[in-house]
Amino acid sequence: MRKKTELYHLQWIQAKEIGSGAFARVYLVEDEKGESYACKVSTRLNILRREAGLMKKVESEGIAGFIDYRESDGMGYLLMEYVKGENLEEHLRKNGPLPERLVIMVGIAVAEVLDLIHKNEVCPIVFRDVKPGNLILEKGENVRLVDFGCACPMGVNLEVAGSVGYAAPEQMKTGTMLSPASDVYALGKTLQTLSGGKGSRMLRKVLERCTADEADERIPNMRWLIRLLHCCEKPYAGLTNMEKAVLRADFRVLKNIYEKD
Repeated sequence: MRKKTELYHLQWIQAKEIGSGAFARVYLVEDEKGESYACKVSTRLNILRREAGLMKKVESEGIAGFIDYRESDGMGYLLMEYVKGENLEEHLRKNGPLPERLVIMVGIAVAEVLDLIHKNEVCPIVFRDVKPGNLILEKGENVRLVDFGCACPMGVNLEVAGSVGYAAPEQMKTGTMLSPASDVYALGKTLQTLSGGKGSRMLRKVLERCTADEADERIPNMRWLIRLLHCCEKPYAGLTNMEKAVLRADFRVLKNIYEKD
């Protein structure tokens, strides 16, 4: 269980801004013992409240954990675990594309976290903002997912949200349905970026199946994506008939399988 702390015990580290977005800024703060936390600050209280509420429903070592949320004088403060490391957008800019082994490892790790939030018993959640900048690479090649600012309950899309180049087409229109396939699309685009569009034929085929414009033509959920990413580490001949059908987008063959999965 993560250690509890409260916002009024914290002090700002001198103007240490560590991130910013369309509606909020993130600062590094510390408690009386000198332990560090990330604090997102915004006047857009409705958005920050929703983010805090959704984060409270999810606990995983693969995300930055929720700690506290407070409001004061029209300002919201969301206190989170501080994840040390380099986001993969910065890593890509400095070092170029990742080796295929690491691309697959990142894909599986992130898919495991997304599968958890998609299946949340209290409120199934769509993350809506998977991209290299929201993935932190820690020492030991551990990857953490950060920033629930675009996350929302699964179902009808009530607002346009996400990052251009990574957001699924259905996120760019209101009234459409959001499902696990929406995050499959974003994770596929992210892995294509991290690989530089290269990699084995098998990996490229899997990512093509993630990023179809139509949601019902994509790999439908994270469990299937995890299975197929593992298959990228072995020859195509090692695939089951079901996995081959996914890659062919033969959804007539898979219809009954999906319904049972």
